[in-house]
Amino acid sequence: EGSIPDKFYANSFLQTLDVGYNRLTGKLPRSLLNCSFLQFLSLDNNRIKDTFPFWLKVLPDLQILILRSNEFYGPISPPHQGPLG
Repeated sequence: EGSIPDKFYANSFLQTLDVGYNRLTGKLPRSLLNCSFLQFLSLDNNRIKDTFPFWLKVLPDLQILILRSNEFYGPISPPHQGPLG
């Protein structure tokens, strides 16, 4: 239980973050954008309530993103910017 830390610092070499099945609440911190080497992000089966994190698409190495069983809402792509792909 708890929440994801608010701060992920620039130049982090974090490649894998798996916090599934932890009953996490709150929002997804935009500081995850500082993790430019992130390849795998699993947030499944928590209680995260936030807008859909379309902004994660700018992470250059992100290959696997698991968001199921949370409370994400809103458009999957930001207005006027096209699809995620």
